[in-house]
Amino acid sequence: MGVIPSGSSQDKIEKKVAVVLFDPLEKKPLIDDLMQGYIEDLQTVSHQQTFYKLTPTILTNIFPPLHMGQRYSKEDYLAALEDHHKAYQIAPNQFLIADYETILQDFHLLDLIKAKTIDEVWLWGGGYFGFWESILGGWGAFPCNSSTVIQHTRLLPRFAVMGFNYERKVGEMLESFGHRVESTLARKFKSQNFLASLYDQRRVHPELLKPQNDFEKFLLEQGTVHRVPSAPKVPPGEADYWWEPMDIHTHHREWLMKMKPDWWKIVV
Repeated sequence: MGVIPSGSSQDKIEKKVAVVLFDPLEKKPLIDDLMQGYIEDLQTVSHQQTFYKLTPTILTNIFPPLHMGQRYSKEDYLAALEDHHKAYQIAPNQFLIADYETILQDFHLLDLIKAKTIDEVWLWGGGYFGFWESILGGWGAFPCNSSTVIQHTRLLPRFAVMGFNYERKVGEMLESFGHRVESTLARKFKSQNFLASLYDQRRVHPELLKPQNDFEKFLLEQGTVHRVPSAPKVPPGEADYWWEPMDIHTHHREWLMKMKPDWWKIVV
C-alpha cells in the first residue's frame, strides 16, 4: 500500500455519496463490486486520505431525461444500440446530454445537498444515457471534464456528479476521476492551456514546454490520464491513448498515487 506521507493521517477526507442506478432494461448490473473497488482504490492511492460513505442505491427503471425534453423509449434505445446513427443527437456524433437539473430534482438530491446530507452524486447507466464523466454544480462550479456546469444550483455548496457505465470496469471509473483531477488542478494552477497542449492532436513536444508550477511539472514527469510521458506523437484522428504495457487500471492507479498529498483536498 505504500508509506503514508507525513501529516496525511490527520487530513482524512470523508464524502457522503448518493447513488442512482438507471436500469430501464432491467439488467440488474452488479455495481456494488465496482463501487467498492473504486472506493478502495481511491483510499489507497490517496494514502488513506479519501473515504466515501454511500447512501442506499436509488434504483429506477426509467431512462434518464435528456436535454430538449427528450427521453428514450425502450424501442428507440434498442435501435440506438444497433445503430449509433439512431441515437438522439443534436448534430452528427453529438449525442444529447442528460438533464441533470431534472434528475437531481426528481430524486430530491438537491435538498440533500442543501442539507449537507450528501456531498456528491454517482449516476449509473448505459451508453447514450447522456452522462458526463464528471460535472459540477453549486457555488463556484466550473466546467470539470464537461462543457458546462449544472445550472440553477448556485445557492448550494459546490458538488460533483460522476457518471459511470455499468458495462465498464473500475479502470474506466478511475479514468473519469483522473480527468476530474486534471480539470480541477489545471484551474487551480491556471494551467488550462498547458494541459490542453498535451492533449492537442498536433502533439506539441513535451520537451518544448516549460513548466511554471508543480502541476505542470507533474504532467511532464508523469504524463496525463491518457498518455505516459514517453509515448510517441499520435497523428491527428488516431486514438489518443497510450499507456502500454500497463492496463488501464494499473496506469490510472499509479498516476493518481503520484499526486502530491495536499492536492487531494482540492480534487475531492
